[in-house]
Amino acid sequence: MKVPEHIRGDGPDRKLLPNYHRLGKMGEGPFKALCKAVEEQILKCGAQHNDINDEQKYKIAQDCPLKTYFPSTYRQLLLQHSIKFDSTETEFDYIGYRGFLVYEKIGKTLEKFVPGFFRARIAILPPGEVLDWHIDSNTSYSCRIQFPIIGSCDWQIRRGKKVESKVLKPGEVWFTNTGFSHRVENTGTEDRVTIVVGCKFDDIKSRFSDEIISRS
Repeated sequence: MKVPEHIRGDGPDRKLLPNYHRLGKMGEGPFKALCKAVEEQILKCGAQHNDINDEQKYKIAQDCPLKTYFPSTYRQLLLQHSIKFDSTETEFDYIGYRGFLVYEKIGKTLEKFVPGFFRARIAILPPGEVLDWHIDSNTSYSCRIQFPIIGSCDWQIRRGKKVESKVLKPGEVWFTNTGFSHRVENTGTEDRVTIVVGCKFDDIKSRFSDEIISRS
């Protein structure tokens, strides 16, 4: 799947950023608090709840062929409602999810690490399942930050003919370059639970060195 040419932003192009960049670790206190809040939210929603199937919360799933690379057992629990439902919304347009946090305990913690984030959600991938190859958005428009909560995963990115893999571990905070084709595989024995948030590059650029940003 190719990123539409009309989706452009004022941040650095995907080619100017690395495949991965560890922004840091959360620290024991914040991580424990976040884990507890995520557990509470999952219990509140229910074991089978999936916002991908909820047109009012996740209209984007009805506009785009997300299920072509999402296994049926994969779940997302949105932490925000969209501010607007635009009929022209595409899977690359996430800015409408900037406000209206549904679960403030999680939002307040995330805000400390990624100010100005938008479209936050809990992603749950069962053991042995794969999110197949797909592209989200160019980093010039939107960056993706991962907060692994439970279980490690094999996060793979394909850049040209080369595939690079990285294991994202609980308690870490990662930038992942989703402007290139990527896939996620849960090779463990428990559900892989992570929080994925979108943000503008300006909200995280202080965590990158000038050498990384300017590389071609």
